[in-house]
This record gives sequence, structure tokens and C-alpha cells, in this order.
Amino acid sequence: MLSQVRAAASSRWRRARLEHDWLDHIVRAWGRFQDNNASQFAGAITYFSFLALFPLLLLAASILGFVLKSNPHLLHKLIDQISTNIPGTLGSQLASSVQTLINSRTGVGIVGLVGLVVTGLGWIGNLRAAIDAVWGRKPAKVNFLKSRVANLLVLAGLGVGILISVALATVGTALTHQLVRSVGWQHVSGSEIVVKLAAIGVGLLGDMVIFGWLLVRLPRADVNRAVALRTAVLAAVGFEALKILGTFTIARSAHSATLGPFAGLLAVLIWIQLVARYLLYCAAWAATATAAASPAAALPPVTLDVAQPASTVTPTAVAVSIFGAGAAFGAGVLSLVRRERR
Repeated sequence: MLSQVRAAASSRWRRARLEHDWLDHIVRAWGRFQDNNASQFAGAITYFSFLALFPLLLLAASILGFVLKSNPHLLHKLIDQISTNIPGTLGSQLASSVQTLINSRTGVGIVGLVGLVVTGLGWIGNLRAAIDAVWGRKPAKVNFLKSRVANLLVLAGLGVGILISVALATVGTALTHQLVRSVGWQHVSGSEIVVKLAAIGVGLLGDMVIFGWLLVRLPRADVNRAVALRTAVLAAVGFEALKILGTFTIARSAHSATLGPFAGLLAVLIWIQLVARYLLYCAAWAATATAAASPAAALPPVTLDVAQPASTVTPTAVAVSIFGAGAAFGAGVLSLVRRERR
């Protein structure tokens, strides 16, 4: 009886895959993801991503030290807040730590920057290897120095692009309330939601440029525009969903009574792992679509040709494109605000 149920379920599943191309595509992409050991590569990416958090924190602390040093009023206000809200020995120790941070800001910044470069190069190297593996391509054989310089340029371009994308989404959300008040929409039902969705849309556009370049152009794959666009949309929408879920989960985990301060770190680690796995699945989805569109693509891949001309889409172009989108969005918002004030 059980064998008959299994056979019937298997038959229905095969029929569903034959009737729905999108379902068959999803299943084949997942098979490609597993066959090329993408889960192990995701683990390596997660490891270097988590390590990069610590030099990032040091770099952020150094920047904070420079800001406080150049703004004595802000420093005194921070010390007063610490003394008021955390009285006693702990408050004095925190105030002393702030002063120590300001005095050692340069050294902390150098250590953070060096650590970020080292871990970032490892992250880019594993990311390249992972995407090449998912696409079924052997890594290009290039000289050690050339590969490190190329990875450093990719890291810098991605860093600038991600910072601009996050900044655009943050600024767009912050301008929501000001825009609603300026045009007198504060009493209109749903107006704030519409403006917030527009801000999220700007962030999605930035993510599409970043992930489209990362998942398609970085491995120098020959992909038609339709597949590249769908891959970028798939990666951007999924990443935004994971970002919203991660923000909620990490904030809730920080108040865990069982794991205490380690709950937040564990939640961050799990979130990075999910993002890495999802992005590699998107790469598998693009590779599967390309193989289905071209029978020649399904043949065993050859080694990447190092002499192949580089893609016209570069990390600098990614950053410039995102910056241009943000500038256009900000100019539109400011023009609306000024028009209403007149």
C-alpha cells in the first residue's frame, strides 16, 4: 500500500514538472546547487563574512573616534548620557573607554582596515570559486599578485556599491515622513506606505545592479539579457526579504534570556549563511536557464580564458550607477519639497 502511494506521488510530481517549466527549472537549479557542492562553498563564504565583521567593528569604532575628536560638544553630550544612564563604576569605565578609543583611533583604524582587506580578499576568493563551481567552470589560472589585485578591486567596488545601496534605502525611508508632511499627505490613508515602497524600490534597483554583476558578469558567463535580468530580480527581491527577516530576528534574538549576548551573534551567523546559500542558488538558477537555452552550454565547460576581454560592467560602473539612481531619487524628493514650500 505504501509503495503504491509513493509511486502515485512520484508520478504526480513528474507530471507537474512536465506541465510547469518554472517548477522544473527550480528543481533542476536545486540539483545543480547540490551537485556542485554549493553548500560547502556557502559555509566558506559565511566563515570569511563573519570574520570580516570584527575588523568592520574596529573600523567603525575608529571613525567614531575621529568624529568625537572633531566634535567636542557631541563628546561631552555622550559622556553626560553615559554618566546619567549608567551611574557608578560601570559608567566611569565606559566613559574612560570612550576617551581611550579617541586617543587610539588611528591605530584602531589601521588594524581594522588591514584586517578587513585580509578577510575581504579571502571572501572574494571563495565567492569567485563558488560561483565558478556553480556555473561548472574551472577557476582561471592567473598569477598570485594579479589575482589579489583583481580581488581587491572587486572588493572595493562591491563595498562602495553596497554602502551606497544601503544609504539610499536608509535616506529614502528617513525622507518619507518629511515628504508626507511637506505635501500635506499625512492624513491620506496609505500615503506613507506608498512612499516607503518607492524608497524600497530604489534599494531594489541598487541590489539588482550589484547582484546582476556579481552572479552573471563576475564569472564572465555568456548570458542573454532576459536571463540576466531575471537573475538580478530574483536575487534582489530575495535579499531584501532576507534583510527584513534578519533585522527582525536579530533584534528579537538580542533579548534572549537563554543565550544572552551570544544570541545576536548566532542570529547574524545564521543570516549570513542563508544569504550565501540563496545567492549561490540564484547563480545555479542562472546557469540552469543558460544551459536550457543553449544545448552547447550543457556540455562539459572549458577552462576560463584569461585573455578574454573583461566585461564592460565593472565595480566602478556599479557604484556610479547606484549613485546616479540615488541622486535622481533625492533630486526628485527635494524638488517636490521645495515646490510645496513655495
